[in-house]
Order: sequence, then C-alpha cells, then structure tokens
Amino acid sequence: MRALFFILISIVTAACATTTPKEEAPQPLSYEDEIRQAANVMAAQTHLVLRYNPVTCGCPAFELQIGSRWVRVALEQLKKPDSAAAKLMSKAISANKKGHVGHYKIKGELDDSLNRCAGRAIYLSVAILEPSPK
Repeated sequence: MRALFFILISIVTAACATTTPKEEAPQPLSYEDEIRQAANVMAAQTHLVLRYNPVTCGCPAFELQIGSRWVRVALEQLKKPDSAAAKLMSKAISANKKGHVGHYKIKGELDDSLNRCAGRAIYLSVAILEPSPK
C-alpha cells in the first residue's frame, strides 16, 4: 500500500510540475524592417533634418536623418521652380559647389512608404512645408 502511495505521489507531482519553455532569442531586424519602423516613428514628426549628398546612381540627392542613420529621401514638388523643394535644392547645390555639406532643418511631412531606386536602394519621400531659416 505504501508503495502504491509513493507511485501516486510521483505521478501527481510529475503531472503538476511546470517546465519553463525556452525563450527564443529575437531575430535581428533586417535593414529594410529597421528603416520601415524608424520611418513609421518619424512620420509623426514635422521637424526634419536633411543633408545634400548627391550620388551618380540616380537615387535622390538628399538624405534624411533617422536616429544615427541617413536614409535617401526624394523631395516632392522638386520640379516646380517656385516650390520650397526647388529652392532648397538650389541652395544645397550652391553650398556644395563651395565645398560645404549642408544640413538643412525643414518642416515637412514624411511619407513612410519605402521606395526603391537604382541598385534597389531604399528611399523615402518628403513634402517640405516650409524650410527653416538656416
């Protein structure tokens, strides 16, 4: 009888024992997912920092600062001569010819959808609402 009691206790104890499942380490985000998340956060902000950094591959000439990264960004309405984007481009080209890499604080709206340019590089789009006085 005593042996049966110990067997029952062992079965009940084993059945009630809990095991902690192994937690899987989170997978690191891909570059695209990191940009997507950061752009989603940045889309809520209107004060943005751009820099003029032209490339020869056909990607947009400006970059947007997202945290510690710079991501290519196309300026909306760039083809309209009197637009804030066209004026910023002119100012940036002029500064670049003088050897300056300009950083420009603007008020704008970021479209957080990802686009692709030459070489499948990621870029975003910004509509400039008004350039900052800098």
